[in-house]
Amino acid sequence: MLREVKAYLRQREQVSARQIADRFDVDVETVEAWMAHLIRQGQVQKIEAPTCSTSGCGNCAATGPGAVLYRWLPCRYRPLRVPVDSR
Repeated sequence: MLREVKAYLRQREQVSARQIADRFDVDVETVEAWMAHLIRQGQVQKIEAPTCSTSGCGNCAATGPGAVLYRWLPCRYRPLRVPVDSR
């Protein structure tokens, strides 16, 4: 199933948790667990959804529960673990 989720993200590039949940017929909590795994692998970036300026259009896929966006990263992202001298 995770392979299908990754393919869906690659195809769409950026989707909301709600869109993924609807597409795969699961709850948002399941999507968050999948995305946490992919984020740790460096394949996905979590983006807080922007707030809608009109709050009533109904066209925003990223409003309400599951209002987090996930972006597929074309290259795996690995944060550097470099010690920082804070003197």
